[in-house]
Amino acid sequence: MRRFRLILAVTASLLVAAVASAPGLARSQFSGNVCGLLSAKQVAKVQVAPPTCTVKPMPPLAVKAYSGYWGKPPTSAALGQGKSLQLDVSTGDATFLQNTQKTMQAEISSGRFKKLSGLGSIALQGTSVLNPKNTAISFIVHKYYVELTLLNGSPAGKAALLGLAKAVAAKL
Repeated sequence: MRRFRLILAVTASLLVAAVASAPGLARSQFSGNVCGLLSAKQVAKVQVAPPTCTVKPMPPLAVKAYSGYWGKPPTSAALGQGKSLQLDVSTGDATFLQNTQKTMQAEISSGRFKKLSGLGSIALQGTSVLNPKNTAISFIVHKYYVELTLLNGSPAGKAALLGLAKAVAAKL
């Protein structure tokens, strides 16, 4: 019986290693390069300029967080000085993702945010109460919490935001 368990354990280990190393079966690990998740052509759909990405340094946290933006710096755009597209990607342990999901459920229940489907395990979209030109899509895909925010966006840019969110989700 002991020998059978050993053979079973070795076989299971080899099977896991084979599946993990098979091309196309294992998900690639996100490197933290948020600027590489969207192309300039994709960003052009939300009408921000310049369509180049700037990495925004994040302070060390209990979770790993990555941030970047296209267009004007988010602080300037928040003051009405141009448009900005900001992308934040965070990852942490299971507790972080569970708490984030609970918070998102509460935001949907409050009626301030609209639930989206087809974008990760949970997704929502909302518009700022202070500035209706600001809109954000937040979602959880695999082990990542993603927030994509368009500041001072046009109606056409806001409509294109969901397509950008789907492009980001496909790369994570």
